[in-house]
Amino acid sequence: EQRVIAKRVAETWISHTNYAKSVYSGVAGWYDRYPRIPFGRATSYTCDNPEKFALAYPFLQALNKGYKDLMPWRHSNQQRAADAIDSRYLVPETVFTTITVNKSFRTAAHRDAGDFQEGISNLLTLGDGEYTGGYLIFPEYRVAVDVRSGDLLLVNNHEIIHGNTEIKLNHPDAERISIVCYFREKMLELGSFEYEKTREQYVEDRRKNKDHPSRRPLWNGITPGMCEYRDWE
Repeated sequence: EQRVIAKRVAETWISHTNYAKSVYSGVAGWYDRYPRIPFGRATSYTCDNPEKFALAYPFLQALNKGYKDLMPWRHSNQQRAADAIDSRYLVPETVFTTITVNKSFRTAAHRDAGDFQEGISNLLTLGDGEYTGGYLIFPEYRVAVDVRSGDLLLVNNHEIIHGNTEIKLNHPDAERISIVCYFREKMLELGSFEYEKTREQYVEDRRKNKDHPSRRPLWNGITPGMCEYRDWE
């Protein structure tokens, strides 16, 4: 029965295409470690555009105040987590490590992963408002929210399934920008800013070492179990 069901799902629901439409989505702020990049670091955008990102600080600080005023107990949870990490991994004077930005992008129904379990996501939209649709829907509760510029929606995105309805732009220059600000839970596993930079330099030195036994074309400097090596210490 399992084989029959699996075959039906594969034939009926799994796409056979190997490409997708371009998605205008990006991440600002800071990120925790994962296997291919085993050190805390700024996202590519933040690393390449620190001055531009800093221009957003007052806006993000105002958003943080709204979060604190509306849901003080959730904000307090997140503040304790923020106080436990190096402040250089936070938007100054906020409890946010990371910001996801989507431009006129309809998301499928999903639960978020990686955000702080005792905190909450802060969602808002920007743009000229010349669009229809884009409702944020919570199918389990049969609720849809039309988040517009000036609104702040606080959502438990890691527990509640959510997604968007279709977005229809009313003219070629119209846009709908959604911004989600949150705290990545695994940031709590990072060491100091200097320690994470040392880990990054270790990986970069391995990648550039032409005589390293693991070297190969396009090698990123990572090998399984490398953090257990004596030279890592």
